Amino acid sequence: MPTYSEDILRLAEANVIPLVTGEPRFELANRLCGDRITIGADIRQGCVHEIHWQIEGCAILKASAAHLARTLRGNSLAEGLENISAFMRSFEAGGVASPQGPMAAVYSLPARYKCALLPWQACENFLRERL
Repeated sequence: MPTYSEDILRLAEANVIPLVTGEPRFELANRLCGDRITIGADIRQGCVHEIHWQIEGCAILKASAAHLARTLRGNSLAEGLENISAFMRSFEAGGVASPQGPMAAVYSLPARYKCALLPWQACENFLRERL
């Protein structure tokens, strides 16, 4: 399966919801490849309404951030953290337990796991700071 599948490319081009000036945010970077993401969120009544982000990096990083935003929309903070944990666990043991879906192409590319996980790790830290 090619690295940049149609699903990955489609997600990478998804509409980015930009960061809001003055909103709390969390930044994380992979110093090895230069990927960088800054995550913020509109949290209303303890639920994730929207994830906002700014990215410098590859299509896998961008697609993963878009997938994260879609997955967490409407989740409580606790549900969001559970979904983040499940996604990150899906990469353990070479993606054996990986769900099918838009990020499926990445599971066969262990060298690209960090690209896919970076938005989820940043969001996990962001949400934990809000608990």
